[in-house]
Amino acid sequence: MLVERTANYNYEALKQFLNKFPEYKGRPTFISGESYAGIYLPMLANLIIKRQKKFPINLKGVLIGNGMLSQIISFNTMPLYAYGHAIIDEELWQYFGKKCCKGCVVAHPEILPGDDEEATYGDGCDDTCNIVSLVNKTNTECYNLTVLIFRSINNGISNPYDIYRDCGK
Repeated sequence: MLVERTANYNYEALKQFLNKFPEYKGRPTFISGESYAGIYLPMLANLIIKRQKKFPINLKGVLIGNGMLSQIISFNTMPLYAYGHAIIDEELWQYFGKKCCKGCVVAHPEILPGDDEEATYGDGCDDTCNIVSLVNKTNTECYNLTVLIFRSINNGISNPYDIYRDCGK
């Protein structure tokens, strides 16, 4: 698997660095990254821990900023993100919910689980709309809606990391 191979490459690079600069061996080590490093760093930390007897590394912490932790979770939350940040309008949000989620979309997306108020869903719905499992060749309308929403987020004009900035700046 590519992620495991990448973790091994990073582990070997860290070992080579420590062998080349032995003055850093034994010092507290922190590994950090952002975005997709949320996938790579936990695997690298796991390798460091598993291989302590062969090559001790004084790992003290892992820092992940704005990390991708799961592609499925990321994919499934994009429509809610788009709606919650007014990238898509109410009409498209409701239509998406009807066509892709059997009407099971969050009525109040600004309320998070665990808040004093509870988010409300349609009758008989749970709190998820797993579009990863729904978007396929048999549900082309849902696929097309999902593509439209994703293109609204990644439109080439707005910065997805700073969506409130004026376009083109």
